[in-house]
Amino acid sequence: MANDTIPTLLYGDRKLAAGLSVGGCLIISIATCLQKAAHLKSDVGHLAFLRSHLWWSGTVLLFVGETASFCAYAFSTVAFLTPIPAISIVVSTMLLLFFKMDYLHWTHALGMAAAVSGVCLVVVFAPSFDHQLITGEYIVSRFLSWDVIVYLILEVQALCILLYIYHKKIFQHYAVILLLVAILGSVTAFCTRGVMALILLSAMGDMQLTHSMFYILLICLFASVFFQADFLQQAAEMFGPCRLVAGSYISITVSSVLAGEVFYHEFNSSSILHILLFILGCLLCFSGVLLVTWERRKAQELLPFTTSGAIQGVCPPLDVLQMAEVQQVT
Repeated sequence: MANDTIPTLLYGDRKLAAGLSVGGCLIISIATCLQKAAHLKSDVGHLAFLRSHLWWSGTVLLFVGETASFCAYAFSTVAFLTPIPAISIVVSTMLLLFFKMDYLHWTHALGMAAAVSGVCLVVVFAPSFDHQLITGEYIVSRFLSWDVIVYLILEVQALCILLYIYHKKIFQHYAVILLLVAILGSVTAFCTRGVMALILLSAMGDMQLTHSMFYILLICLFASVFFQADFLQQAAEMFGPCRLVAGSYISITVSSVLAGEVFYHEFNSSSILHILLFILGCLLCFSGVLLVTWERRKAQELLPFTTSGAIQGVCPPLDVLQMAEVQQVT
């Protein structure tokens, strides 16, 4: 396939990217609810749920959903995909209400409406394609540019300071962990975008998998996901998972969108109006997630949580906060 046909196929399919991301979120929501049901029905014992068909069905669906969300990054930008996992929290809440595992509160209805409206604005007005073809050489050139170098220096310094504060227990607050997760989430976002773009480009005939940058991004991706999961697990044990849902979603979304702009200049061709409407959509998503989780934080009820965007985004691909709450249930 000729190289001049690659950009349209790579970056022009807004519907395919949105479909993969939203579909992944829906599947993940169903999967986490199945896993919760399996844990609630299982006998006393931490490993009793492994004998449940519900739990294994949820695990398979979780893998499928995360794979779909991951593949969406081959077709669109970080800014376009990162806010979409708000849909997962909305669907999870609806499923809990449908199966009478939770009660309806006015904040739930208002939050779900705000989150859905915000995602619609993001899908319509976010930049859906990069105007520069993402190749291994292009990524190398971006890493050598002054803006990315300054960004990486500041991010590494912030990460080191936060790690020192966290391990020395100078200031024990969940905001410290949220900032750590946000920094790692930004790494996950731009690495996922680069890895998937290189894979798709290779599948179209322009081989990029032999480029060293592909493997560097892949290693950084797995490392950032692992440490995100570890920090979220520790935070869930200390502060409770429900308290972290909205905070982690908001912090990771903001840091990922910023990273996408710094590394790939995703908003270069966007008008001021489109940028403002995109920001409005993100604010609606943030307020919606806050409202949906507000009452549940008080009761410490389980809210299945995803990061598809993360590989959301956004958030690590494993539902760390949900599994932490499940351990409390069992």
